[in-house]
Amino acid sequence: MPLANNNPNPNPEPFERFFRGWLVRQEEVRRLLHQANEFHCNQAREGDEARLQELIGRVLAHYAEYYEAKQRVVREDVLILFGPPWLTPFERSLLWIGGLGF
Repeated sequence: MPLANNNPNPNPEPFERFFRGWLVRQEEVRRLLHQANEFHCNQAREGDEARLQELIGRVLAHYAEYYEAKQRVVREDVLILFGPPWLTPFERSLLWIGGLGF
């Protein structure tokens, strides 16, 4: 099974749409983690452990979702991840400066 097909014009739109939504959900997860940290530092109580474990599971599932979507894109066209069209010009320049983009 080949890693990537020879599609000359892959459509990055589905991953771009997923990625933008993922970033919004990432911000929500970050906010929840920050709140849990503040709450835990200020007033840890019994039962908090279960809520923290649930939140950790949610964070891990969030990242698993990202890597599963990324893996689907790689199967279609691995090169698209080296110059992601969904990134801003500034973000692409950082890839270029870091030697990761083309």
